[in-house]
Amino acid sequence: MADFERFIFVDWSASSTPKMGKSSIWIGSCFRGDTKTLDVINPSTRKEALSCLKEMIVGNRKGKTLLGFDFGFGYPCKSYGTNVIGKDWESLWQNFHGVFYKEDYEKSKENFRFHLAKKWNEEHELCFWGEPNTKKGKKSIGLEKDKVREIMKRMGEFRITDKRASWSGVKSLWQLYGAGSVGSQTLLGIPYVEKLRQCLGEKVAKVWPFETNFGKNLKDFEVLLCEVHFGAIFRVQERIARKNDALQCQNKNYELPKAYPKDRIQVEEMCRFFASQEDNYIKKLLSVDCACVGEGEKKIAQTKEGWILGVPLCLQTSEPCKICHKKNKQETTHP
Repeated sequence: MADFERFIFVDWSASSTPKMGKSSIWIGSCFRGDTKTLDVINPSTRKEALSCLKEMIVGNRKGKTLLGFDFGFGYPCKSYGTNVIGKDWESLWQNFHGVFYKEDYEKSKENFRFHLAKKWNEEHELCFWGEPNTKKGKKSIGLEKDKVREIMKRMGEFRITDKRASWSGVKSLWQLYGAGSVGSQTLLGIPYVEKLRQCLGEKVAKVWPFETNFGKNLKDFEVLLCEVHFGAIFRVQERIARKNDALQCQNKNYELPKAYPKDRIQVEEMCRFFASQEDNYIKKLLSVDCACVGEGEKKIAQTKEGWILGVPLCLQTSEPCKICHKKNKQETTHP
């Protein structure tokens, strides 16, 4: 089983131009038990972020690394089967890498994802929505609202893990634009994680939960790539709120200082939290070993949809799981 010595968390961005500060890419890293030397960088582009991550990993092989990205690693299971999404998570990653990576890396077309999402909606009846300057009466990406709802009902708006994390404000991966959305980050994040995975090699990097059977196979790797949502770890949420309050009180205008946007605070507090946890606790989150998550749901997650680290919430607390208690009594599964 893994004993993690280093933690890296990435707040990704889908910005179409180089950007630093608020709503840009932030990368935080620290070693176990050593949060005083926490390092935070703010690369201005996805290309630069990839280079930084490769350098951080290759240059510091002192033990296993947990590397988390704040975007989806898969889509709702009913969307698989088209040439776009593919048959499973691996074909999805390969497809997205083939379509987006070179286009985005070389910046040949601005906002290429919106044009491609529109084409996919029309040709494969997918339900991407949300883009700048949306016309009234449309969900955008070329579809009327009613059509989007119809397709989304068939495809599924949320993954299993998203539904379990609904209390944390997680958004649908089909939404590409708007406050709190992560759809564009997913389209432009998966290709870069796949590239990182290729560069490191399968003997170095594994993707959780796809290649680890959740937490049952945490060996023979140096870097574990996982999906995170900063709001899904409730103790990290509390840390972020306290940090926000402290910084705002220091600032006369009661606004977050430009040097400390929320994006930076999120990666810092995520690093501090995980670096201070016992390895058994981290393994518990990775194994998702709770009766409220059925084997059928786990199979869907590890072949197609992926999973958010820390979900379900009962794994983070010492209180008995009410859903498990109900299941033991009534022999029913979680909806």
